Amino acid sequence: MSLIETKYGKLYYEIKGRGKKTIMLLHGVALSSRCFYKQIPLLSKKYKLIIVDAQGHGKLQREKVLKRPFWSYYKNVSFLMEKLNLKDLILIGHSGGGGLAIKLALTYPKRIKALVLVNTSYKLMDNLARKFFWDAISKLSLNYNDKLRQKVSNFLESIFILINKKIRIDKELKLLIEEANNIPKQLVYYEIRDLEKYNLKDELKKIKVPTLIIGGKRDFITPSEMSVELNEKIPNSELILFDGGHLLLVEKNKEVNTKIIKFLEKL
Repeated sequence: MSLIETKYGKLYYEIKGRGKKTIMLLHGVALSSRCFYKQIPLLSKKYKLIIVDAQGHGKLQREKVLKRPFWSYYKNVSFLMEKLNLKDLILIGHSGGGGLAIKLALTYPKRIKALVLVNTSYKLMDNLARKFFWDAISKLSLNYNDKLRQKVSNFLESIFILINKKIRIDKELKLLIEEANNIPKQLVYYEIRDLEKYNLKDELKKIKVPTLIIGGKRDFITPSEMSVELNEKIPNSELILFDGGHLLLVEKNKEVNTKIIKFLEKL
């Protein structure tokens, strides 16, 4: 377990497993590396994993809130890649972490070997309805209190069950929900504000590495149409859609893991 600190803030990372191929796991907005709890035990048996938490998330949840959190995340992961002299790196990103993976692949094409993008988009707001949704979420985050926090926890658990009736709310998933629900109240606001102008649509065609895109047919955060569009715009990409929501890493973990392993074995 290690910590790096630059002028852009802090980044926690740890290395697990051994193998000739190195994979970095990138979490998204309001989540942490815990979102990969169904993948880490399996992948670490055969691959070297680099697991990170951005400032304000996971192991760094108590750190001060940055006004450019996503930019800090990007700059610090870039620094880590150079510090560890990472080459032929495979990036697996969920949600905003997938967006970060796309940005890193465009910035460091010689360092990146492949991408796995789960519940990902190349932009945050694609229409007025989604802009209204994210505006509402960002403002709500500034008025968070204990009563609202409990309601949100109950809502998130019910959403998982509604989307996938077979899902079991185990200890780790409860901790993931609790962790997401207890991040600094201003962090989500600043993350959304930071991502408002994020749009890599015109650059996607420059990505040349093999890319696996996994989307959820019932994902209302990054709808499946966004996954389809990524597949259409990234030349060497493969698309898989599951009947699930925004946390396919958990909801459809066995199916997702099978597809990821199959993809990795072809590299």
